[in-house]
Amino acid sequence: MKNAYVFRVTFENGTSSTGKLLDSDVPEFDVSYRMLYQLAKDRKPWMHFVDRLVESCPSLRLRIETVIEILATLEKIDDMKDMTVILCVDGLQQLVNNGTKTCAFYRVLATICNFLNSSRAFAVCVCSATVQCPVDRALSDSPQKRVYLLPPPLRGQEVLKPRTRLEKLLVDDMGGHGRALETLASVLRQYTKDELEQTDPASVLDQVCSQLRLQYGELFASPLFQDPANCQAVLAAILSRRCYCVFDWVVPDMTVDQLRSCGMFRLTRDGTLECAFVIFLMLLRTLPKTSGAVADFDEHLTRTMLGWPRFEEFVAFYRRVKSMVYWGTPVKLSTFHSGARFGPIHCILINELQPRTIEESTSQQVSRSGSGDSTRHDVVDVSEMGTIVINGASASAGDIFTRIQLTTAKKEIVCNEVIRCKLMQKNKKVDKTRYEDEKAKAVNDTDVFLLITSSDDVAEPFDLPERCGLVSKGEFDRYFGPFASRGHRSLQEPPNINTHELSLVDGVGAATAEKVIDGRRKRRFSSHDDVVSRLFPANKKCKPAEVLHALHCDDEEDGSNSVKLL
Repeated sequence: MKNAYVFRVTFENGTSSTGKLLDSDVPEFDVSYRMLYQLAKDRKPWMHFVDRLVESCPSLRLRIETVIEILATLEKIDDMKDMTVILCVDGLQQLVNNGTKTCAFYRVLATICNFLNSSRAFAVCVCSATVQCPVDRALSDSPQKRVYLLPPPLRGQEVLKPRTRLEKLLVDDMGGHGRALETLASVLRQYTKDELEQTDPASVLDQVCSQLRLQYGELFASPLFQDPANCQAVLAAILSRRCYCVFDWVVPDMTVDQLRSCGMFRLTRDGTLECAFVIFLMLLRTLPKTSGAVADFDEHLTRTMLGWPRFEEFVAFYRRVKSMVYWGTPVKLSTFHSGARFGPIHCILINELQPRTIEESTSQQVSRSGSGDSTRHDVVDVSEMGTIVINGASASAGDIFTRIQLTTAKKEIVCNEVIRCKLMQKNKKVDKTRYEDEKAKAVNDTDVFLLITSSDDVAEPFDLPERCGLVSKGEFDRYFGPFASRGHRSLQEPPNINTHELSLVDGVGAATAEKVIDGRRKRRFSSHDDVVSRLFPANKKCKPAEVLHALHCDDEEDGSNSVKLL
């Protein structure tokens, strides 16, 4: 095999096909002409080469075997049985395919199979297409063995070798997608390390998205990306972790097979759809939003990328994304919180009436429904269906709660959905007693309760109460999907602004670090408000202020920037 002759035939790029055959009577010409084109020393444009060949040799019946005979003559090989030939044919999906045996796709593939079975040389054929269904149809009557090879995601950190935590997150956002990683590398080359620290990371993502739109112009001009309803359906398919096969329809006129042929989506071994975060974001931005929602969404996106975001902020942001994806269509509660373990929730539907916004409470609120606290003056009103409330720091009740509408047994129920976030000490696990204690503080019997914990698993399996769920750290990837890397990152303990070497913190440039050091020499910082008012009185929303907001201050209770410690 080391001395094999390799032909790389493609129906894309320089030798692309219009879908029709060069000669409708002889489908083999589409392969053999491209093989000969590879051997040609004088590379003219592909169609010029074809026209000249037809004009100069109108009677030449150029078969695949004929090209190999020409190669044997050039290489002075007397017996073709001594040759090993590998024929790689790429881009078969470009050929016309209507599911019949008379279409170009089927006839070219049949020609390749005939060559493989009759060649005097030892031949290996490798065919590739971005779609599977036409190959299945074309080979349905053939005993020919075939193996489908799906390219695995690239290991982005081995390809780009990120220099900072922020670059690592951006690489993770590409999801191992080759073209996205190339695009990110191109964007990052525009910045020095210092310039990148002063740049909103969300704007870097936007630049990657813009370049991908240019590179995939035809795809992004297609109905899939132009129709918000289609984008919403694809996003719901990804978040729901529903099991698909390649023949299933995701949106009208598009199967799973056709969707993944875009090159941006994957069908996992367990049958679920996946895509990179950057692709998810591009789809998400096509959904309709209310006035001011775009800027508000971008602000929360930036906060999930800078420094060490509070875990509650990240979970609330993800809950907001779900409201954007599922609004307007009742879905099963188990689907809405796919990836979480739940007690009995059979036939319970949740109906998101509109995309939600996030509100942060400055005080500690009671999260269970019917508490009456929403009438207080200093408390965020949760009675509206469009709000997700992040509770005050160190609240003993739920950390995140929102008013929801459920449907069960044809009855509509309005209650609270409460999420409790818990950071567990190393090697400590959630048990039934701890779970019931957290539930009792957060909800009443009619509410929906979800405990999200950094514990790898439970101490011992136990039955969860009705409408109650659990997400352990080992289930983060399944529950958070494209957002999982952000979830893991938000669990990390932030540095202390009064003691840490700030020049090592991503997003803190030399000038900002010097300003902080000078400020803490005069007086240690007691809170984030103290930091901002002393260092950035004129611009409290600048990027350095946002980064420092994520750090820990002395007078704040330990863990106030992250989930509660058990």
